Amino acid sequence: MPDNASSGPPTTSNPPERHERTHSRCPLLQLPAELRVNIYEFAFAVNKGATVDLFAAEPLPRELLLTCHEIHNETVALYKQARQDYWSTTKFFARGLLRAAALSKLPLLQQSTIGHITSLELSGIDEEFGSKFEVTYSEGLWQYAEYETPAGPDGGGFGGLELVDTTKYLILPTKDKRTNIENDLLKAGRLTRHVNEYTTKPGLCAFVNITGVNEGDRLRVKAYAKTTALSLWELEGIVRYTLPHS
Repeated sequence: MPDNASSGPPTTSNPPERHERTHSRCPLLQLPAELRVNIYEFAFAVNKGATVDLFAAEPLPRELLLTCHEIHNETVALYKQARQDYWSTTKFFARGLLRAAALSKLPLLQQSTIGHITSLELSGIDEEFGSKFEVTYSEGLWQYAEYETPAGPDGGGFGGLELVDTTKYLILPTKDKRTNIENDLLKAGRLTRHVNEYTTKPGLCAFVNITGVNEGDRLRVKAYAKTTALSLWELEGIVRYTLPHS
């Protein structure tokens, strides 16, 4: 009986061609680790001591951190330190401000960044009275200075500005929000009588005038001030208290 089965050689189906995927490593990651760190430090370099408008501050770009997980892991600590250095070593200023304009810009700031500020100057001009206000922040304390145009013999101004008042302040939370450390500072240093509870906005802050206190009290205040960080409520308080109205 004839065999109907095919007598040809058995056929096999060839497996699909395998395409090898080649992963080319980033040239940066092929460099020695020490050299990569030097590049990262250069990319995050901070111009220490630069003067910058507080409301136009541009912290370090973070695009490098977003390239890949490996570079992110290598750079994130350096980036955070460089960002902190930017805020702590820059001399910030905001000039020619009126109160309403300054208050409208405060929401642009974040506590996590301004808490590192060590140097700040705010100033404004009251054209109605021909006076200038200048407030500087350094080592946790504020110094307020007011300049006026001196009157000439005929009652007019000489055209210049003359310093007429200067006062140094420590700014604390209001009485109901102070810590035991702050209360003890005021009592032990006999500074309570120098406190002005600023209540234009209830619960905002209190000003401790240390201009006329004795040397012992002044040293205690300075030591405490160095342990504190600039806060948003403190900045709002100084703006409301010192800058001229719109």
